[in-house]
Amino acid sequence: MTLAELLVAMSVGTIVMLAVLGLLDAVIQTAPRDQERADTIREAQVGVHTMTRELREANKVWTPGKTQIYVNIGDDRHVLYDCGIVQPDDPDERQCRRWEAAIGSELPLDEPGEVVVERRMPGDVFTYEPNLINPTYVQVRIQVPQSGERESDGYHANLVLDDGFYLRNTDVG
Repeated sequence: MTLAELLVAMSVGTIVMLAVLGLLDAVIQTAPRDQERADTIREAQVGVHTMTRELREANKVWTPGKTQIYVNIGDDRHVLYDCGIVQPDDPDERQCRRWEAAIGSELPLDEPGEVVVERRMPGDVFTYEPNLINPTYVQVRIQVPQSGERESDGYHANLVLDDGFYLRNTDVG
């Protein structure tokens, strides 16, 4: 090898290494944002799934509403899901919370309730078909932000989570 060949090989090697290091740096910078997005979406999916799974067991719907639903589950408890609660950290977002009590006792609404979906965008959550008065099917639609605390450099679009269930053997009161 001549000195000229060695210098060319070192220059090309340096350029390749700089390109690889630049790519690695970009991946390292976006990884926390992508992980936060995945965590935010997963938490919302689990919340929607938990809510709809329990509501499928309803045998009486007391108050169907656009952001809340109050039902009897089995013969021993009643449950309220309220998705219109203002998120404490961001007044532009809402939370879904759950309260439960035994049949014959009052819901503990003076307590904060269990958070089911931490962050969601304002809007209707529950849609009833064929109508609000005598529903047979309930669609749950929650729009959640894809970013978490990294909103300045995170994802800015929202994600819509849809689920639904038929109200089997229910009375609407």
